[in-house]
Amino acid sequence: MMASLAKHYQTVTCLKFTDDGSHFVSAGKDGAVLVWNLTKALCRNVDKCTEPTFTFNDHGLPVTDVHIGVGGMRAYIFTVSLDRTCRIYDLSSGTLLLSVVFSEGLQSVITNAMETVVFVGTNNGNIFEFYVNDIPRVKEYHVEEQPKHLLATKSSSINCLAAH
Repeated sequence: MMASLAKHYQTVTCLKFTDDGSHFVSAGKDGAVLVWNLTKALCRNVDKCTEPTFTFNDHGLPVTDVHIGVGGMRAYIFTVSLDRTCRIYDLSSGTLLLSVVFSEGLQSVITNAMETVVFVGTNNGNIFEFYVNDIPRVKEYHVEEQPKHLLATKSSSINCLAAH
């Protein structure tokens, strides 16, 4: 073992790396999303090097999935949670760009290659899509009870999504 990081208060549910491998994101049942510099995380002087680059505590319930877009530290982070929100963060500035609220708890998230369409899988087995460019320029957007973009309905939770 090269390092042990202990910043989450509950179990880590998701771990994803940026496409350039320089950073990784951990998310947990505590609702926290932490962005880590891999080089600093492996530093020998653990006390001085193991602070996350960014800490996001916007989710009220466990974070169930994270998707990191293309661009290393210039990418966007997409997170989903049982609190029914999909949040989009700018990794370069560490700011929350958008929070999209659904009527169901969310389990998984992925985007298309251009990161203009976001797909979320829910606890109830539904897969919804929303177009980032179609959302009004507000920090929080509530999806209607019957979203227009229902892709599929299954009988159980959608725990994983993939796109290519």
